[in-house]
Amino acid sequence: MSRNWRHDVLGDPEDDGRYRSYRTSLHDSLMSFKLVPSAASGEPVRYIPYLQPITIELDEASHQLCLLCHSSQMIVFIQGSGLADLAEELSEKRVKSIHEIEPGQYDRLARSNEPMITEIRVEDREK
Repeated sequence: MSRNWRHDVLGDPEDDGRYRSYRTSLHDSLMSFKLVPSAASGEPVRYIPYLQPITIELDEASHQLCLLCHSSQMIVFIQGSGLADLAEELSEKRVKSIHEIEPGQYDRLARSNEPMITEIRVEDREK
């Protein structure tokens, strides 16, 4: 049996089909986190290594989180709600993945005040 017996026996409690803006890990050592754009965006899934300096800037007024990834020379812009908790989890290197909401789910979740990611945009700092 693997180190993570609870996952093997009980399954992933976060994988119940509901939308979550991000997923975390409290026990596993994380080497990277995954950016999962909506299928409608046509953008690729990206893996961002934690083994680089990452500066995190949160602008609560504009509902935007900016990640400056110094070694990979990328800037990640995350737009949405509930970003303060996400910023804290990223600073502790506990985020496994960040998920952009599918357009068809937006209205229902906006009414429920659930945290959501409405846009993930990645830019190359070299340009």
